[in-house]
Amino acid sequence: RRSSDLMKSMLVSILYTAWRLGVNPSEKIICISYGDDLAHDLSRKARLIMQSTIYKAIFPSTVLDKKAEDSITTTKGGQRYATAVGSDIAGFRADLIVIDDPMQPAEVASELAKQKLRDWYYGVVAQRLLDQSKGVIILVMHRLAPDDLTATFVEEGGWFHVPLPLIAVAKQRYVTPDSQHTLLLREPGDILNPNWMSPETADKFRKALPPHIFEAQYQQNPQFGGSGMCTIDRLARYRDAPPFELIIHSWDLAATKGGGDWTVCAKFGLTKDRNGRDILYLLAVI
Repeated sequence: RRSSDLMKSMLVSILYTAWRLGVNPSEKIICISYGDDLAHDLSRKARLIMQSTIYKAIFPSTVLDKKAEDSITTTKGGQRYATAVGSDIAGFRADLIVIDDPMQPAEVASELAKQKLRDWYYGVVAQRLLDQSKGVIILVMHRLAPDDLTATFVEEGGWFHVPLPLIAVAKQRYVTPDSQHTLLLREPGDILNPNWMSPETADKFRKALPPHIFEAQYQQNPQFGGSGMCTIDRLARYRDAPPFELIIHSWDLAATKGGGDWTVCAKFGLTKDRNGRDILYLLAVI
């Protein structure tokens, strides 16, 4: 039993790239992951697959040459080069580029981080295909925000989008290019992998997670509305305030050059619930 994080990387970054080099030992591949450690780990696992007895039996023409940690090279000039997001890949060009989980969930609230990733993709990665008319770029990631990199690609057009929600919300049917065989057929309510998670477990899982996390990372349907820490459905009115440990004044200084909007102060009282979790009471807005 594997987590979905590991499985999508296993399928695309490891098995698929190994298969591509098996079919064409001279192919050039760049694999990009969030950090160096992850990039090297996926590269190491791809090497283990390609050094296995069964792989050599299936693809006898693919023989490994270079043994560097970040680069798998074949004797016919093929290469699987591993690197991290933000790195300089000048000098490397590829037939296939795989971008696997380029952003951490903790960064989703940062507009700067999202824009930095977009700028790096368009300024560096998109230029690295050997043939812009035939080269392939694959993005593998959980949805994190309505304006994440997946959304950027879908909006610009020309991309084939394969969303795989944990619980199907509409009928999904993927077929082979000749339409002769169905690769995946799901009806609304179907679980992505019933052998991994039952419908009952999926429902409990959905109720246990904050809605914004479940909808984005598991349903691939991120919603606007911030982090979900203070959505309207989680607010409750109170009649009598309890004793507070602290009184907090939170100022939003809206001063800008030439004027600005109103400055706002929110006054909070901090206490704890019976389980020891922090609870904030909004006492006043000025």
